[in-house]
Amino acid sequence: MEKERQKTVDTQEKKGYYKGMSPLIRCKKCKEPFIPEEMIGKCPNCGEGYNLYEETIQQEDSETPSSINWDVLPPKVEVWLEFISGKRAGEVVKINKSRFIIGRTDGDLIIDDPHVSKKHAAIEIWSRDQMFIKDLESKNGTFLNNILVTRTKLKDGDIIKIGTSLMKFHVKLL
Repeated sequence: MEKERQKTVDTQEKKGYYKGMSPLIRCKKCKEPFIPEEMIGKCPNCGEGYNLYEETIQQEDSETPSSINWDVLPPKVEVWLEFISGKRAGEVVKINKSRFIIGRTDGDLIIDDPHVSKKHAAIEIWSRDQMFIKDLESKNGTFLNNILVTRTKLKDGDIIKIGTSLMKFHVKLL
């Protein structure tokens, strides 16, 4: 039984997720993998505390340029999201402006999910080669490739998790 459980954990860990794309993390103390129930909590194996807010990745500290017209995309670029799980799996949503808000009740893309904040995240497209995802201080966080982020650069093929929905980010340079 233990051998089978370890095989499942190892397989899921290689893929970077476990059960419904929840992030699988390793305890810093006992090194055992587990699925966090909350953003702040304790390892179910040894009781060591964790705080996912403190371990959030913020790769880009650059200032947002003030010259961007948020209502239009930069020239010669197409950007879209493809839902790969959740209620809207298979749906494609075209991003048609430089600041695209995702939320439960407010924004350009509405995701009807209690795990999504009113205004959850923004996709910001500064230029053809500078695209970012920014968490808008959401309650449950924004994940990029299964890592909790505040603001980080996006590239074609990245997987965004907001609430229970997984979306693949696509970019086509024309």
